[in-house]
Amino acid sequence: MLVQTALSALLPALALAAAPAPRLYLSPAPPRLSASSPPLALSAAQANAVLAHHLGAAHHVQLPLASGKVGREWEKALEDAPEHVVLEVPARIVVVLECGKAGCDDAIPADLASHPSLSLPSLPATSYLAAFSLHLHRLADSLGLDADSPAVRGLKELVSEGIKSVVGWQAWVGDELGSWIGWHDEPRKVKAAVEPEAISSGLFTDLDMLDSSAAQLILELEKLTSVADSMASSSSAGADSGPQGRAEAPKVLVMHLKGLKEIAAKHSRQSQTYQTASSLVKQTLTGLIASVDAHLATAEQARAKVVLLALPPHPTPLLRKRTPWLAPFESSQLAKRFGSSPRARALNAHVKRSVFSPRQDETPSAAAAAAPANGSSVIVPSGYTCFASEQEANDKTARCLGRGEPVRGITTRVEGAQGGECWVCKCGETVDDETGRRTRWKGEGCEKEDLSAPFTLLASTTLLLTVLVGGGIALLYAVGEDTLPGTLSAVSGMGGHAKRD
Repeated sequence: MLVQTALSALLPALALAAAPAPRLYLSPAPPRLSASSPPLALSAAQANAVLAHHLGAAHHVQLPLASGKVGREWEKALEDAPEHVVLEVPARIVVVLECGKAGCDDAIPADLASHPSLSLPSLPATSYLAAFSLHLHRLADSLGLDADSPAVRGLKELVSEGIKSVVGWQAWVGDELGSWIGWHDEPRKVKAAVEPEAISSGLFTDLDMLDSSAAQLILELEKLTSVADSMASSSSAGADSGPQGRAEAPKVLVMHLKGLKEIAAKHSRQSQTYQTASSLVKQTLTGLIASVDAHLATAEQARAKVVLLALPPHPTPLLRKRTPWLAPFESSQLAKRFGSSPRARALNAHVKRSVFSPRQDETPSAAAAAAPANGSSVIVPSGYTCFASEQEANDKTARCLGRGEPVRGITTRVEGAQGGECWVCKCGETVDDETGRRTRWKGEGCEKEDLSAPFTLLASTTLLLTVLVGGGIALLYAVGEDTLPGTLSAVSGMGGHAKRD
């Protein structure tokens, strides 16, 4: 009985572990990505870089270093670096389609399915929703748009229903995303005593009579249909609507579909219910993309870029560990960036270095030639304050309080100065003229005394004394256990009883 209970508890976990990986579909596909080759399997950091590039936030994300057997093969999923400045940013249609444990390849529009897809790491849905939300907010900001703008549709709903619906979400989103979406909770919607009558578009008559598992999907498809109908009506209203038609064209259209996952949880993949639902999702997405493209063509704009993420359930590990949602996408390695300086791009050859270590791939002569006159180039961690110029570093730190000097560094913070180069204090040691005592300093402005060396000396001395005292006690104890010679035993009265007269 116990074995049967354990097996019944393990079967759902094993089924989820066998679930397919999330798949990313792009249209138009990257030119270097071949449809004949097998899908590229990306790491979390690589997936984040690819998402940022196709969501218009490439300049915010550093490219991970080449590693493993694949090497730089994954960079085929990126867009080619443009040789000239693109004046018009294409509109983006972003779809996050959550599906069952068997995947949702049968719900992908034919145009997207014909392009090569990318295999992404299996991560919780909250991680991908957080990454999409962060990159889309950056895109809207670069376009001068607010998340509540009519040109940005669905992003607010993605945040409220995908991120802020999780209890305690403030502890898992990170500072930048929390600032974009606001740290306050979404106001709870009061449910009306009488539900308003839903106006059916006529596309979902097959689902209207199903059980409650289709309720979410019906609402989602109704929203998509209304958006497609509005696009089609505005396009057919007249191509000569002038600048107004261009203004109505959406820049960002976001859709988060969870209804298909709920149907897959209650119905098998071969059931008529699931097949009807997946077919409706496929047809509705196809019609929506076609309506947006027709509307953009009427407004004389480029074809929309489509980014669709098919997201199966994430297997829950036996030992669950809560980490920030964006943490899996953060690469621990240094990276390169498109458009950065040659010095910053040279960081691609480095894997791991300490904060102020010299460049490992340069000879001493080359390092001396590349270094500035007042110090060598250093790597500055993102937590350190890095100043834009040497003068600013001198002014704000009083020339490192006279305990060091400003040196040119390369910051790992993405929002740093152009090319990642800035100035930081490199602390040294001072000597007291009266006592001759040497003091080492640390901190962003050399304001803290470095006690690591005295602490190490004190700790090692304490440990040595402890070992010596313990060894002495053990030696005395061992001597006390030995038997004394006969003469000493007789004198001490331990050699037997004395003879009486």
